[in-house]
Amino acid sequence: MNNLIYFFSFISLILFLIYRSKIKDININYFIGFLFCMFTLDFVGYILAYLKVIVTNIIFYNLLIVLQYNLLFLFYRGIIQEKNTKKFLTFSFYIFNLTFLITSLYQITQGLFLTPYNSISDIIGSILISIVLILYLKEVLNSDKILDYKKTLSFWITFGLLLYYLASIPFVSIFPKMDGLSENTLDFIFNVQRVLAILMHSCFIFGILWSQKKVK
Repeated sequence: MNNLIYFFSFISLILFLIYRSKIKDININYFIGFLFCMFTLDFVGYILAYLKVIVTNIIFYNLLIVLQYNLLFLFYRGIIQEKNTKKFLTFSFYIFNLTFLITSLYQITQGLFLTPYNSISDIIGSILISIVLILYLKEVLNSDKILDYKKTLSFWITFGLLLYYLASIPFVSIFPKMDGLSENTLDFIFNVQRVLAILMHSCFIFGILWSQKKVK
């Protein structure tokens, strides 16, 4: 199923790059950066670990944690209009980065910098971005965009992200305890994560293709 995830991730990245110049209503650059990091860091980390060039690819996923959430915060800062939501987004941005800094400094003191999976930062990031996504959807529902939401790209991006991050919180929460889980349980957890990732990228792909019908 990993190959399927990389396929969907690559296709969504390529489509957003192709249609980048045609997206006029929002600044899509930070989101394209998000897609690039999601595909590149995951794929490169997987290949290097598979070829046994590196002992563990956890460092790639820890880098992905800090990059993905910051890019999403920056993306939504540019499209959110409601003042209170923007304030919460700014608060979330600082809380997440402070959490990542503190946990990383703790790892350094233990001689384990970027080696263990930084699950605390991932959980905090997932919770904060999920709240931001919900607040933005509320903003969309209370605006004229709701009249044509099916062709609103930001709606499909938000829907896909919320589906992935909100559903991932319970699974990310048990990552530190994975050593005590059975192989069948681990397979189930990772398969759920893979399915969520595929659904997320499917939303992105559908959104970018469907929204272009409005442009033609």
